[in-house]
Amino acid sequence: MIKHAVIMDLPEGKIPGYYAQVVKSLANKTNLFDRDKEVLIVNSKNELESVIEVMNHFKINFETCTLFLLPEDAKLTTYFSDFGFTSKFGNTYLYENLTSIFYFTQVQESNTSQAIHQIEEHKLAEYSLDMVTYYAVEKHLEELVEGISKAYHCEIKFI
Repeated sequence: MIKHAVIMDLPEGKIPGYYAQVVKSLANKTNLFDRDKEVLIVNSKNELESVIEVMNHFKINFETCTLFLLPEDAKLTTYFSDFGFTSKFGNTYLYENLTSIFYFTQVQESNTSQAIHQIEEHKLAEYSLDMVTYYAVEKHLEELVEGISKAYHCEIKFI
């Protein structure tokens, strides 16, 4: 599931009331889906625009990014933390610009399991939805994953 985020660069030395004003203004404009430290996460581009309005109003520097929200039961590898994070509310995200998610479209057990074995060392996360298993890898490894899948006569699709 896609989410949109604003990563704030909060100015140093502001009085506590300043941040309370920012939070109040955000609450009046939109509903935050989640947050983690300086990262504000919303469901839609319209909500993202509302957050951007507040950031501009308070002259807060920020960046925007798109995130993949992973299911609660996603299996994360040790490399995950370089490409995503778990929020203080327990939601797990991958940065869309750094990662790709794919699944096998035609599963032939022996071929697919061999391909998965080859991909294992590059995997960031794995999860299942509706009887389909999804795998997350670094974005720059898309060609490698495609090559592995072709070598084992498997078909994949990136989401």
